[in-house]
Amino acid sequence: MNKLNSTSRNTVLATELGIQTFEELLVFLKALPYGRNKNRKDLSLVLTEKQGTCSSKHGFAKLVADENNINCKLLCVMYNLNVQNTPQATAIYEKYGIKETPEAHCILEFEEKLYDLTFPESNIEELIPDIIQRKEVSPSWLEKDKIQYHQSFMKEWLRHQSVNYTFDEVWKIREEMIQSL
Repeated sequence: MNKLNSTSRNTVLATELGIQTFEELLVFLKALPYGRNKNRKDLSLVLTEKQGTCSSKHGFAKLVADENNINCKLLCVMYNLNVQNTPQATAIYEKYGIKETPEAHCILEFEEKLYDLTFPESNIEELIPDIIQRKEVSPSWLEKDKIQYHQSFMKEWLRHQSVNYTFDEVWKIREEMIQSL
């Protein structure tokens, strides 16, 4: 077990909730519901608002790992989001006649194992076959560069697809699908 003993802000926020180890933090974050936080720049809102996205939950975990000298990687993976790995997307994808879209998604690599804390029911094993690309990132990258990275990837993807939608239309469809989660 990796004890949380730093006196840094994020670790203190976690230990005040009774979380004593990094492993306990991962379990706690995974149990939180999915939801966007009021300020994407403040990853600690995951604890105070008791919800988070893939970026905020995994970014916060990486901040705490760094504060406690725990070896953990924050990864942004690009994967094909489809109805097999995200059944909640079925109605929206059928509505627009789309089979899949590339999605930028954050996960952790810790002790040679991948973790997806996004939803309580997230199963990283179901996602692995659909991963197209993986990139190690920092929590600050999530705030500054993730959206641009995702949009650039999607624009390039669209150039090779026979989809009758513009980038802006596909991005709006993606947002509609994310809201349905």
